[in-house]
Amino acid sequence: MRYQIKYPKARLPPAKDELVVVEFARRHIESGDVGEILKALSPMSATRENAQLLEGRVTFYFSGWDEVPRETSAIPEIRAWFSKLTGEFPYWLHFLEKQGGFNSPHHALVMQRPL
Repeated sequence: MRYQIKYPKARLPPAKDELVVVEFARRHIESGDVGEILKALSPMSATRENAQLLEGRVTFYFSGWDEVPRETSAIPEIRAWFSKLTGEFPYWLHFLEKQGGFNSPHHALVMQRPL
């Protein structure tokens, strides 16, 4: 049986040496504001060249939640805010770092799956 490639252009990019790290501050989450972050993220997808250059290079973290013992992806306020952000910027699976597969807390947030 001959294997036929269903999506010939689909690929996983190789690991990247340099990452773009995005900080989501607690003040953004508590205010519900995604505007400031969207302004920072929009250049990533503004051109084809930017999108290709940054594919698999982005990671993020949530500052100000160190005292909360749960994983950030399990905090309801973060999940709600991130869902709102993703509604405006639905490109995470393209830009997120893919080292370690799709079992990271970041991917849990992006896909809004239960932990």
